[in-house]
Amino acid sequence: MKDIYPELNYPHVTELDLLMAELIYPILVELAPTGETITYKGVVKKVQDTYPGIPEVKSLHHRHIGRRLGTIWRFTEKYGCPHIGALVINQDTGECGRSITEHLDPEIERVKIKNFDWSSVDIGFSQHLKRTKAANIAKKQKLKKRKYDEAKNIFFEFWRAVKEEVPVASENIKTYRNELIATVQEGYSPATALSNILKRLLSENKIKKEPSSGYVYIGEYKSNETNEPLFNYVKIGYTTCDVAQRAQSLSGGVISPLKFEMKHVWKFDPGFAFIAEQYLHGFFDSYREMGEFFDSMDGLLEEWAEEVITSEYSDISEKLVIDSNV
Repeated sequence: MKDIYPELNYPHVTELDLLMAELIYPILVELAPTGETITYKGVVKKVQDTYPGIPEVKSLHHRHIGRRLGTIWRFTEKYGCPHIGALVINQDTGECGRSITEHLDPEIERVKIKNFDWSSVDIGFSQHLKRTKAANIAKKQKLKKRKYDEAKNIFFEFWRAVKEEVPVASENIKTYRNELIATVQEGYSPATALSNILKRLLSENKIKKEPSSGYVYIGEYKSNETNEPLFNYVKIGYTTCDVAQRAQSLSGGVISPLKFEMKHVWKFDPGFAFIAEQYLHGFFDSYREMGEFFDSMDGLLEEWAEEVITSEYSDISEKLVIDSNV
């Protein structure tokens, strides 16, 4: 359930917002069934008494609490929860802040909060915090510029490995030779450079043959005996054949101690699966372990990849429900 109070629009969530929300949320959940309230200053004191060893807690101020209640709301509304922030009141007025009172009746909300089963909600602030940190680190990483000859060698070594799979005629790629090398000179991955050009060419229908629909997948190797992942890596690949066949092929095609399990699969319009795969390879280049295998970041890379595909390719892709045994 979403948009319970669509007018409640809170600002972009930061790492500190997520950290504080993670600490505040269990305090409010513990309070919820009692029907009692707590002041903004009371929340600060409770957090500081409970988590004295966390440096960021020392500078927490009661004026910061409203923003963190907004962060909690952003992650709880999808579960159909009442706004648990209504438990927090101003010491002087005895009521919630205007960001809440202007949009809902706090007294009615507190009745809902008291009767709601909060044990049914698993937000996972820690996972969101890890992902936000990883994303912020990636954003802060500066591109390392390359000299022309180095960029040229890097791109053409990459090109030799992928050219047979490219859905666009080589002569059309040659037109963009200088632009491709210049992009790699700027510090971008050759996969990023190529995917951007290919998307442009494919949209102009400059293809060497009628392409097939394809699939981008994220999968991992598991033990057949324990069903546990063998590495902390995931493979980002694409295929134009049946996904189950591809998984069997990656498993060696025979019964063995290991198997390849598809975790996420997206079906793409003809020609675009290879382009999307290359885009993801370039996007996650700093997390590459070897070839098409990337650090899973304890599952965060998969979530991040889904966001990227939704952002960049939602009009030409469809997320598939897959059999976990594939």
